[in-house]
Amino acid sequence: MSGSFWRFGNGYNEVSSLNALLENAFVPTLNRQRTASTSTSSSESTDSEDDNTHGENPDETIEEEENDFTPNLDILGQLLDEQDILDELATSNLKLIEFLRHREVLEELIKYIVTNENDITEEEPLHPEEAKKEEETEAKSETSSDDKSSTTSSSDSEDMSNLDQPETPQETHARRAQVAAEILSSDSWSLTDSFMDNHDLLDKLWCVLDNESLSMVLSTYFMKINEHLLDLKIDEMLNFLLNQNNLVDRFIRHIDNPPLMDFLLKVISTDKPDASTGIIECLKDQGLIPKLVDFLHPDVNPSIQSAAGDFIKAFVTISANSNADNSTIGPNELTRELVSEPIMEKLCGLMLNGGTSLANGVGIIIEIIRKNNSDYDFVPVLFITIESHPPTSRDSIYLGHLIKVFSRNIPKFAKMLGDTKLADLDTPFGSIEPLGFERFKICELIAELLHCSNMALLNDVSGEEIVRERDIERERVIALEKQQRDEEFDTDAAMSRDVSGLALEAEDEKENSDGDGETLEIQYDENEAILRKDPVVGDLLKIALADNGVILMILKMFFRFPWNNFLHNVVFDIVQQILNGSMKIGYNKYLSIDLFGRGQITKLIIEGQEKCESYEEENGLRLGYMGHLTLIAEEVVKFTALFQPSTIHQLVLDASSSDEDDIDADRDVSSGTGLTRTKSKGELNWDDDEQNRLINMASYIKTHTKSPSSSNDADKQ
Repeated sequence: MSGSFWRFGNGYNEVSSLNALLENAFVPTLNRQRTASTSTSSSESTDSEDDNTHGENPDETIEEEENDFTPNLDILGQLLDEQDILDELATSNLKLIEFLRHREVLEELIKYIVTNENDITEEEPLHPEEAKKEEETEAKSETSSDDKSSTTSSSDSEDMSNLDQPETPQETHARRAQVAAEILSSDSWSLTDSFMDNHDLLDKLWCVLDNESLSMVLSTYFMKINEHLLDLKIDEMLNFLLNQNNLVDRFIRHIDNPPLMDFLLKVISTDKPDASTGIIECLKDQGLIPKLVDFLHPDVNPSIQSAAGDFIKAFVTISANSNADNSTIGPNELTRELVSEPIMEKLCGLMLNGGTSLANGVGIIIEIIRKNNSDYDFVPVLFITIESHPPTSRDSIYLGHLIKVFSRNIPKFAKMLGDTKLADLDTPFGSIEPLGFERFKICELIAELLHCSNMALLNDVSGEEIVRERDIERERVIALEKQQRDEEFDTDAAMSRDVSGLALEAEDEKENSDGDGETLEIQYDENEAILRKDPVVGDLLKIALADNGVILMILKMFFRFPWNNFLHNVVFDIVQQILNGSMKIGYNKYLSIDLFGRGQITKLIIEGQEKCESYEEENGLRLGYMGHLTLIAEEVVKFTALFQPSTIHQLVLDASSSDEDDIDADRDVSSGTGLTRTKSKGELNWDDDEQNRLINMASYIKTHTKSPSSSNDADKQ
């Protein structure tokens, strides 16, 4: 039975090395001062001693005994070297916990964690007990090496010799620091209570944030310990954080350190709408958002720019306007500050520098728009009043300032689209012009801004005024609450306010009739002039896009870069938005007219199909845009089916109809003509009406491309 798996014998009589060390865990306090109550005369009677003993407070006696002894720090290093120390801690070893919970021991554990292992020198002396243990370990190692079997292979001997090599001081310190971090983050209430009772120890741990740089290992230890404290002692931990006057500066100094920034996100996520902790207000007062945006400057290292952008996007994600996701904290004052006009002006200016600033800025804008769609508000702002729903810091985020700022800067983005020139790129398909990251990001930005401009709140005549009044009232209430916290005064008198001037007039009911067969009046110039005179926020962007020809420029890029499917997806998204938008109110109608007029979208579709066929005949391969071109053709057909072209504008009518002779001629070759062929390549089925509309568009294009004037116009382009 000598080879049995289980250990039999003197298991109950054996004492583990860890428990043996704990026998010397405490030593008597030197130069102890005796109190007067303990210096009693030895000649007192036994009865008197018994009376005094029964009259003593047990708690005072225990405290007195604790003061008589101090933890033996000489054995701490040896305890950290024990492999089963964490297991003993998990099983609530009372002797071990009693030793570790002392302030002196906790302070030493903090020192292990915050001390850089590179600062440990070879000459650093060991404690006497540690030196003795090292000697015993070496002796055992030599004895075991002498008793090795002669049949052991040379490779195994080399491996064992590597394992028997003594650790360097740096390696020993790193291992002990890891164990110390595990101890401080263990699920021991006694240790956690003792740690939180000594705020100066927590201050020492947080002082690592004042260093210029932190190792990833130390950052992980820091995050693990503080997340544990935040989970078990959230109130005490939040009070500690709120008292940090330089909380933001400490964290953004290490903006490119993921563990630290993840912990900051977790701290922010504690500030729930139904249970505010004050963290968001504290971070706003310390200027978190402006300082984060400053990191997007082109002079900043690209990796730091990306880290700041990622943190902002992560923060926007947890601040999403979602009632179904319990992991979010909802809109708040930090996100409201992020979309404010001054911050948007700064962000847009940085994005115009191009490069990493543009890439990160576009990512932030996209995340803001997607996570704060006012169309999905639980209580839409358009249907409430200040009296029925007083403004709070958790109101939905208004994106009107964002649209205004970018509308003013559309000409600059259009210039970047047109002026960017890149050297040709050699590919297996030949030499092609690359799109470039900047142009793609601008196209992506335009598509997302167009989504934002279609929100109902941004297209309502009264929307901006309603939001402005709520903002004024919200700022007044927040300022009043701050004043109440700072000063003592009559609450009733302070909260009195005159709301007579805030009464909102009844809004005119919007026309939302979608009756079939309703004809839109053709008043292109007059209606457009009216919309341009006093546009709503949503129309500001559409007007800027039309005036600068951005949509038409992006549409031509679709065919200019036939192999960039990322661009093709964005262009399809833009065309789909425009053709599926409102044709009754707003400026979207004129963007669709522009697609058929100056954009000549039907002509481009036919030409794109013909180019693909020619390329396929020569190379045996279809061009990369054909899949999305099929989808765009389908949207054009759906548009002309939903809205009679004659009711929209003459340009749309001209682009989607032709003479009967041309139609009849195209019917004979419909299986191989124009848009019908484009659709058939996608292996989708058409009904007769759809096919007729496609034939009409195809015949129109064929008729006009044969004319000399059309050829000259095409050459000019």
